[in-house]
Amino acid sequence: MKKIVLASALLVAPFAFAEETAVDTATDNNVAIEQQHAAYEGFYLGLGVEAAELGHKVEYTWPTGETDVDANHSQTRLGGALVFGFGKKIPGKNFYAGIEAGINFGPTTTELSADNYAQGVDNSGNAFVYLYDLEVKHNSFVPQLALRFGYVDCETKMMTYIKLGAAYSRVKGIYNDWTQSATGAMTSRASSEFKCNGVTPIVALGVEKAFAKKMTGRLEAEYRFGHSKSTSGESTYVSGGAPQPAAADSSKLIQKGTITLRAMFCYNIKI
Repeated sequence: MKKIVLASALLVAPFAFAEETAVDTATDNNVAIEQQHAAYEGFYLGLGVEAAELGHKVEYTWPTGETDVDANHSQTRLGGALVFGFGKKIPGKNFYAGIEAGINFGPTTTELSADNYAQGVDNSGNAFVYLYDLEVKHNSFVPQLALRFGYVDCETKMMTYIKLGAAYSRVKGIYNDWTQSATGAMTSRASSEFKCNGVTPIVALGVEKAFAKKMTGRLEAEYRFGHSKSTSGESTYVSGGAPQPAAADSSKLIQKGTITLRAMFCYNIKI
């Protein structure tokens, strides 16, 4: 009888050990997966660097009805980005949803163009040059608010996501127009200031990878849609040193779509 019990125990032991090992392995895998997902759960702060391609176009109509077009200006601005957000993986799925507020910052960019676009002789026989300059400034700070939707790959600890939202940007332009004599003296001048501020949609695609339980790194490409604004008002006319109001003028400032490439590290926090 003892021999039969002993033989039965020896026969069952390998199966029991295999089952226990499988349970332990499954438990370890579940813990590992939970740790991987922990970086994509809850509140987080992020800080990164970016390169943005800014551009604008100006159409200016003087009181005389003449229109000047200053087009196709663009420049690259290097800056940073700061975000604060909340996200959560959908239970039982690998899908992710979250909301994120951020601000993009960098130096104020100034684009200055000048052109000698007319030369001649006035009624008194004096030579003159007719000139203008246009100064356009893109504001240093661009706040934004967006939703993020993604898919988390447990094996690679990576998430592919899309970001949809809106951003607020500001652009300011100053247009100067003047007549200068052959001796270099300014005989008359007119100037006008106009702005193009507004909220525009943004869309971004990115990839994010968890490096630790609370740390991720991401790369994303963002497109901010452009917009335009037409303004009209009084310009200032200077003749003989005395400022005088001029007839109403109008202008249209067009802010072109902005492409931004961004790299960022995020840290999961508890609140």
